[in-house]
Amino acid sequence: MAIGHSYFGVIDYVTVGVTLLISLGIGVYHAVKGGGKETNEDLLLGGRNMKALPIAASMLVTYL
Repeated sequence: MAIGHSYFGVIDYVTVGVTLLISLGIGVYHAVKGGGKETNEDLLLGGRNMKALPIAASMLVTYL
């Protein structure tokens, strides 16, 4: 590896691949098992029953 250059190695590709597969698995699981009676508002706003801490954390991460 040359100094000053960064390259993806096998471990990096495996890590990214596993992360994407886990994310895909979670999405498929919730699509198959999910409640089914959720509206777009429920999905986007969390049913309007979220506490202040998750909202603040989400806003902070989005800002950063």
